Amino acid sequence: MIKIYMFISIFICSSLVANTNEVDTRTFDFEQRQEVLQELKNVIQQEESIAKAYEVYLLENYKRPASFTDLSSVLGISLNSMILENNSDYFKNIVLDGAKKSINYRLTSLIEKDTFLKNMYESDTFRKKTFIYNNKIQIILESNLAKNIYNLINTQNKNLISCDNPLSGKYCIKKDLTGINKDHIYIYETSLKNRLLMYYYPKNYEKGPIVIIDDISFYDNIEFKELPLGVVLYDFEGEKYLKTKSTIRKVK
Repeated sequence: MIKIYMFISIFICSSLVANTNEVDTRTFDFEQRQEVLQELKNVIQQEESIAKAYEVYLLENYKRPASFTDLSSVLGISLNSMILENNSDYFKNIVLDGAKKSINYRLTSLIEKDTFLKNMYESDTFRKKTFIYNNKIQIILESNLAKNIYNLINTQNKNLISCDNPLSGKYCIKKDLTGINKDHIYIYETSLKNRLLMYYYPKNYEKGPIVIIDDISFYDNIEFKELPLGVVLYDFEGEKYLKTKSTIRKVK
């Protein structure tokens, strides 16, 4: 009898210890959670707005925004104004990494303790232009042109500037002398600009026409492989080509 009593006592004590070691995922009561959830939605919406502004800025300036300040004119709101909207107990201040196309993970440890809210923040329920990877908010570029400009900048680790500048690199821009179209993008073989591979107006990148070199040995280069499927191409002699899934095909 004594042994049975001792066993029950030990079992109860062990259960109590185990329960105290369990993680409490209910940081907030129901009403508090509803309030925080609304704030959480607002923060996600901020991040989505920043992602949209990032793409607009990239397309308009041919460069990556260095900080949130660069996006203020696109967003129509300053960083300080956005910070004031957020509860600092729940959310960290915004930090934009323009080079890596990402925003800092913004939940404080207080919110992270609540599994429901943490999962909601990290899910794609309210996200279209962003997703979470490696503890960062990653920005999604939607247009092929924006992806192209970003990849060109990343490849040469330099923003697209005037081709007249000797330090521009092998990817650069030239002014439209007619003043009708936006600056167009030039792609050379090297930064010495000794061989032109292609050039195009930004508005023509999705469907064409894009002007390319007729030397097929360059068609395996990444600049040609990233061209949108089905885009119409012309070489310097006016011969027509088409971008297919596997290659660039001459149209007879």
